[in-house]
Amino acid sequence: MAKSPKGKGMFVRNWTATGTPAAAVEKARRAGLSWVSPLYGWWGSGTKGARNVADAAKYGQAFKDAGIEVWPWCYPVPGREQDVITHCVARARALKDHGVILDPEAEYRKKPKAAAELMKLARAAAGSMAIGVSSYGYTKYHPTFPFEAFNGADFGVPQVYDLKDTQKADYQRKGIDSWRDAGFDIVVPALTAASASYDEILQEYRQAEPIEDGAVIWWDWQTTQGKEWQAIGEIDLPGDRWGGLVVAVLIAGVGYWLWKRAG
Repeated sequence: MAKSPKGKGMFVRNWTATGTPAAAVEKARRAGLSWVSPLYGWWGSGTKGARNVADAAKYGQAFKDAGIEVWPWCYPVPGREQDVITHCVARARALKDHGVILDPEAEYRKKPKAAAELMKLARAAAGSMAIGVSSYGYTKYHPTFPFEAFNGADFGVPQVYDLKDTQKADYQRKGIDSWRDAGFDIVVPALTAASASYDEILQEYRQAEPIEDGAVIWWDWQTTQGKEWQAIGEIDLPGDRWGGLVVAVLIAGVGYWLWKRAG
């Protein structure tokens, strides 16, 4: 199975808020999405427990039938690891989803052992299914968060949301690079379409470029409106860095062969 998603993705908090499965798939197609990330479980503040249980199979299968991958996410906290495994990792595997994304945040500050335990259990439960980790965008702003304890994941998803440039225009790139420095070989930046303008979405994406690993995801479906969907649809995501490298090498090789033959 693939170790990370490719192309444009969108977080989904509630399947039913997307409309019918057919309408949701059509909207995703128009925006050029190649993957979606529905919420399977939340154990942070507020109401805790599994999410989208009744609709996961129906909506997920509609997207898969349309060639759009499903990479569900969940919000874990220390002490609820088994809930995460049961309602997120095991459910994703049972539904033959493409992978799963864990979203550890404040509850894991100063708790590297809890982070390592979560990764150990998730990896064992996932089998060959890929695991991603999403959290704070720029590691240097969060020195007590144990990023390195999570770098056993197959890919990282830094939340480099900053529509208003409160962190300056280089924030997205600093965040992406900081995750690589923390040990994540594949990095899929998470941008935001929530309450954003058409121009803000395009600007934030440009500030995250280059998208070296061929994937990006936006937060989130429920808060994305017409012009925002249009902006996402107009973004032409290039292939991953390795694909580009292979093409470049092939072109150079053919050029050299033609030069030698002409000589």
